Amino acid sequence: MGAFLEKPKTDKVTSSGEGYGIRYAVSAMQGWRMEMEDSHICDTDFIKNWSFFGVFDGHAGPKVSQYCSDHILRIMLDDLKASLDECKSTEEPKERIKQAIYDGFLKLDSKIREDPTWANGEDHSGTTAITVMISPTHIYWANCGDSRGFLCSDGKVKFATEDHKPYLAREKERIEKAGGSVIMQRVNGSLAVSRALGDFDYKRNNSIPAKEQLVSPEPEIDILPRDSENDEFLLLACDGIYDVMSNEEVMSYVRRQLELTANLEKICNDLIDLCLNKNSRDNMSVVLVVFPNAPKVSQEAIEKEKILQKEAQEKIEEKLKEMVKAANDPLEVEENYILQQLIQEFPDNYCVPAKKSFISEHLQKLTKDKFGDLPDNFTGQSDSSNAPPDFQSDFKSILTADGNEIHISGVMEEDYPKDENLLQANDNSITEVTDETPTPDKEEEDEKMETTQDTTTTTDTLPKEDKDEKMEEEGVKTTT
Repeated sequence: MGAFLEKPKTDKVTSSGEGYGIRYAVSAMQGWRMEMEDSHICDTDFIKNWSFFGVFDGHAGPKVSQYCSDHILRIMLDDLKASLDECKSTEEPKERIKQAIYDGFLKLDSKIREDPTWANGEDHSGTTAITVMISPTHIYWANCGDSRGFLCSDGKVKFATEDHKPYLAREKERIEKAGGSVIMQRVNGSLAVSRALGDFDYKRNNSIPAKEQLVSPEPEIDILPRDSENDEFLLLACDGIYDVMSNEEVMSYVRRQLELTANLEKICNDLIDLCLNKNSRDNMSVVLVVFPNAPKVSQEAIEKEKILQKEAQEKIEEKLKEMVKAANDPLEVEENYILQQLIQEFPDNYCVPAKKSFISEHLQKLTKDKFGDLPDNFTGQSDSSNAPPDFQSDFKSILTADGNEIHISGVMEEDYPKDENLLQANDNSITEVTDETPTPDKEEEDEKMETTQDTTTTTDTLPKEDKDEKMEEEGVKTTT
């Protein structure tokens, strides 16, 4: 498959830091995708006591996401400083700061368009963006697309950004006013997000402003007052995380890990690995920002965790026995398949992926006891791919008018053509092309094959005596 590797790239880019009472860490991994298209920014000192963080989830290439992470704060900075310098009150000029962030997104999109790389049509990439600016008194959220951020306060998800999807009423209305349509929940049947920076193939209507185009660079901005007594942490991530975990699941996982380790990079790395084992197929990037009131490492929590993991190990072992006992064929207990089943079966706090060695050892013993020694090269259901067992079966293929294959489900937006006219589809239907659909240059050969198949079918449906008689009439020797 053109959009995925045979094996995921699990090397991670990580960093961490702190400043003004805030600690942070970031982790980014390419995963199954052909290249790494995510980018991020972490700055805890661009203005005294102010911090800025962002995740940019690129598609159709990494150039726009990288450009955004390099330039977005610089573009906002002049307006931000001016707003703060001109404010004579001790209170933050929240609306002016909000406007500076809002204008910064639109200016950034315009600046990208003017750059020769995009002005000459050499690059067609785009990116979603989720950013957060933290002042001494407020948190300023800016979201454009379907990357997402949330704030955990007093053990709950207090706030979360909303994804910008083409099928949402307000997004669909703008798309249709700009002359487009929403097909298969995508902009013109292609792009799965309705707001993004870059993506200039969707911003060609010169009669309307940038924010009214098919794909809008307009950010949605929210301002939250900081709560020093209850705010614990915030997390920014691309949709590769949220494809397989909800806000609440991520929050609970991170909160529990904070009681077990002070290593924020490890928490981010482990979260990404968990999502990979939950079959996330996208690039993944996570920025974790921890406030002073976050859960602290607790010896009591560590002891409880030891008891929990012992319980988990016992239940996993019992489940393995059940699965092997019920199996009629060693293929049914292939290791990768069983691992996926266990991940789905047990809660995240059982840390099933981390027990892979334990699972492998017990599974091999149980399988050998039931089926005997297997060939050294036996790998079972994952023989044809290193992807999870359901990886290949999830896809339906269609062809674009120019003959390029795309996939309807389980893929990212860049697997689709950029022009809706290339799709053999309308709002209500799409032509599915299977391996049996003849192409013009094969019609004559297919007709010959059909004639042969018809003859075979005719004889195969006859009783044995009549079949032998018919085959002898046709000069075919039969054997008994």
